[in-house]
Amino acid sequence: MLERRTIRELRSVASKIQSEIENFIDYYIEAETGSLVKSLCEHGGYQLGYLPEEARGSEYEIRNLLDNWSGEWDDTSGLPRRDDLSDLEALSDCLGWDEYDEKELIHFGLVEPDEHEFYAVLALMIICDAIHSNPLLVYPKSESVSRVMAIGCATINAVEAIAYADRIQFEGNIRKAIAAEQPEILAAEIKKRINDRETKAKQRLSDAGVKGSEIRHALSKELKDWALMEGKKLKGLPTDKARELMKRLPLSIAEKLREAGDKLKDPERVIRDALAAQRNKAATDSQPHVTAN
Repeated sequence: MLERRTIRELRSVASKIQSEIENFIDYYIEAETGSLVKSLCEHGGYQLGYLPEEARGSEYEIRNLLDNWSGEWDDTSGLPRRDDLSDLEALSDCLGWDEYDEKELIHFGLVEPDEHEFYAVLALMIICDAIHSNPLLVYPKSESVSRVMAIGCATINAVEAIAYADRIQFEGNIRKAIAAEQPEILAAEIKKRINDRETKAKQRLSDAGVKGSEIRHALSKELKDWALMEGKKLKGLPTDKARELMKRLPLSIAEKLREAGDKLKDPERVIRDALAAQRNKAATDSQPHVTAN
C-alpha cells in the first residue's frame, strides 16, 4: 500500500497525521464540553447538585464545577474523554473527505496521495507507538504482561486501520476500472447512489419527526409524574418548585433530556405547568360544593 513512499515521507506524514488527530480530538472535547455546559444550564442535571448553595447555575459556574470535578464524588462529571474517539475515527473525521479532491497535488505532506495511504500510515503509527511507549503506564501489571497487552491492543487497532485502508483502496480500484472500461456504468451507479441517498435522507427526516413526537410525549409524561411526586415535598409557588426540581433531576431523566435535545425545549416549564395545574385542581377540589334546592 505504501511501496511508492520513502521512509522520510512516511515520517513526515505520520507527524502531520498525529498533529491533526490531536487537534481534532481537542476540538471534539471542547465542543462536547460546551454542549454539556449549555444543556445543564438550560435543562439542569444531577451535576448541579454539587454546586454550592449560593451558586446561580451560570455557564461559568457549571464549567468551573466540571473542570474541577472531584474524584471522591459518587457521580461522574459526564465530560467527554480523549478515548471517546479512536484514532481511526478522528482521522476519518478530520480529513473531511467530502471536501477532499483527489486532483490536489499535496495533502498532509504527501504528493498526489491516495486516500487509503493515510490509514495505512496510521496502522504503522499505532504499532510503533505500542513498541516504543511504556506499557506500564496503561496496563499496570508486570512488565512482560503489560508489554503483551499493549502489543495485543495495538495489533487489533492497527488491523482495523489497515482493513479500512484496504477497503478504500479496493473500492477506488473498482471505480477506476469501471471508469476506464465502461464510463456509462459508473455514471449510472453514481446517479443511483445520489438518488438512494436523497430517498434515505427524506425517510430519515420523516421517521425522525414521528419518533421525535413519541420521545417528546413519553419524556414529558415521565418528567411530569416525577415532578408531581417530588413537588409534594417542597414548599413555595410552582415557579420556585420547578426551579428547585431542575437541580434535583434524577440521572435517568437528565440523560434522556440531554439525548432528546430540542425535542423537549423547556423542561422547567413542563414541570412548572404540571405543578400549577395540580395546585389549581387542589384549590378547586377544596372549595365547598353548592347544591341547588
